[in-house]
Amino acid sequence: MRKIFTTVFLATTMFAFSQTQITNAGFESWGGSGTSAEPTSWNSNKTGTGLASSGPQTCFQEATNPHSGASCVRVQTTYYIIAVVNGNVTTGVVNASNTDKLKGYLSAENADKIAFTGRPDSLAGWYRYTQATSGTGAAAEQAKVRAILHSGDYYDPETPYQTNHIDLSANKIGDALFVSPAANQTTWKRFSVPFNYTSTATPAFIMVNITSSNNQSTVAPSSGVGSILWVDDLLAIYNPVANFSSAAVICPNAATTFTDQSTATPTSWAWSFPGANPVSSTSQNPSITYNTAGTYSVTLISTYANNYTTTVTKTITVNAAPVITVNSPTICATQSATLTASGASTYVWNTSATTNSIIVTPSANTNYTVTGTDAVGCTNQKVTSVSISASNLNVNAATICAGGTVALVVSGANTYTWTSPASNSATVNVSPTVNTTYTVMGTNSIGCVHTATTSVSITTSVNISVNSATVCSGNTATLTATGVSSYTWTSPVSNSAIITVTPSSTTVYSVSGNAAGCPGVASATTMVTVNPTPTVSLAAITSTPCAGTNTIALTGTPAGGIYSGTGVTGASFNPSTAGTFTVVYSYTATNNCSSSDSKSIMVNACVGIEEFNMADVKLYPNPAHDILYINLNNTNSGTKYVEVYDVVGKKVLSINTTETLVSLSTGELTNGVYIVKIQVENAKPVIARFIKN
Repeated sequence: MRKIFTTVFLATTMFAFSQTQITNAGFESWGGSGTSAEPTSWNSNKTGTGLASSGPQTCFQEATNPHSGASCVRVQTTYYIIAVVNGNVTTGVVNASNTDKLKGYLSAENADKIAFTGRPDSLAGWYRYTQATSGTGAAAEQAKVRAILHSGDYYDPETPYQTNHIDLSANKIGDALFVSPAANQTTWKRFSVPFNYTSTATPAFIMVNITSSNNQSTVAPSSGVGSILWVDDLLAIYNPVANFSSAAVICPNAATTFTDQSTATPTSWAWSFPGANPVSSTSQNPSITYNTAGTYSVTLISTYANNYTTTVTKTITVNAAPVITVNSPTICATQSATLTASGASTYVWNTSATTNSIIVTPSANTNYTVTGTDAVGCTNQKVTSVSISASNLNVNAATICAGGTVALVVSGANTYTWTSPASNSATVNVSPTVNTTYTVMGTNSIGCVHTATTSVSITTSVNISVNSATVCSGNTATLTATGVSSYTWTSPVSNSAIITVTPSSTTVYSVSGNAAGCPGVASATTMVTVNPTPTVSLAAITSTPCAGTNTIALTGTPAGGIYSGTGVTGASFNPSTAGTFTVVYSYTATNNCSSSDSKSIMVNACVGIEEFNMADVKLYPNPAHDILYINLNNTNSGTKYVEVYDVVGKKVLSINTTETLVSLSTGELTNGVYIVKIQVENAKPVIARFIKN
């Protein structure tokens, strides 16, 4: 095909940004001369096929009075020998295979296809028109400009007539048709017609056809020339449209990039991402993270140089992360364990294994991490552990006099084996004459064998020793008596060598006992000293600060304690983000006894919601746990519309009622700050807040 020369026109108005991608649509570049002159990249019947090329010239370069530039195109209907030839110029090729006009068609094939991308809103241009002055129906003459967007090859008319071409209608994406009024237009006049799309695809080519007549029989045989059409500066118009795309699959806790696809090159962007982090952005292509699966709305406002804005809102779906499950076995030392993960499609372990099951042989309690990826590409991690079976064997020791007998009792396993004396019982009776060590092996429920030893000491006298302890009030102390083989505590009553006590004040405890084979009973006393636990109080924060405001001073008594919690630095709380936060005040007295107190602080997002008069509305309890009551005691008897929103504006509860005492079930809500909107018929709405904890 001829050399392609492209002219780009930019015409911007308040509401439209227009540009042409139609090759040589200003008709400034021409090739050939005389009867073979044609606009570059365009064809008239003279370069058509079959009988088309033998007809008269109907396309001309018009240098007199173009709309712009040096020239425009003029097409005219012409009488030729015994037939009337319609004025025509096209970016395709004119096909006229025989004298049957119905078999003529335009084609856009191979090198005759004009490249074009984009989906314009309308076709515009400038025209002048002179109707034929004689002939039947001359007063009804109308000119036509038609643009067809297509993919692949294309024929027009697209429906074959008696198999004159194949049917390529599936390649059509859209078209625009301008039909002039049936009247003369002596001065240049702008026209604009919309593109009508039959497909959502983006076109690859455009075929344009300009004709001077809609009726081949309007030119009288003696007139020579019929209707004349001048055309200049064809434009494909694009209105600015806000648009964006995101990844086909969005997963929780994974950064997702939203890509601006707005037309006409905006100068700034305002994104809104309720439920995401961050919730807004002014970047052209922001990266956003959603922590929770679900359906979310995303809004983009695109702003252009003339402050014209367009908005688009789309709904996106955040897929649920796969739920990974892994077994957590307990094994015997030196044994191997098989870890099996499920819930995903593929797996990667921190051992570098990529199968769902792995075999490990840890020498100590060990954690293992597996990352699972589901069929759509979302991932999740699961940490599991392999524990080495620990010995739970417990066997008593004893002190006896020579000639005495004592029972050794072992626990903590399923079966037992004593070496000497040989026994498989949990209890053996021994009567050593010298200090002796005894060994027992225990086998637990998973087959692990553990060994324990104990000793029996020989004594000539009975003597009991017992420890003392110091605790803070409310705490428990452990007292252990040694030196004999049997024990009796008086309060609390116990026959164990070890007791636990929780005295409210300093208390003396007594224990007695004897050693097997020894005459007499020994006794001992001990003391548990109880120090007072300090009474600690943290002053409540009565205000509801806005996120990002100044820090709040904290006050705790007694003075000298430590403040802790999210947002706490020293003795101040920084309300940097919205939510409900717990501040803890801990104090340790000189006796090393400590206590703490905590308070919740609600930080409001302060997103512009106004709280109206609450005189007639009461919310309680606040904070709420399972039920929130709303008392509308002084409101009218109309229907009450109650809606609950979270801090990012998502509605989580709603109810319509005529009752004056409304109960809302809040047990399923996550902890945090919520906003209640109460509308009674046409009255002014009431906005309130409450905390769920």
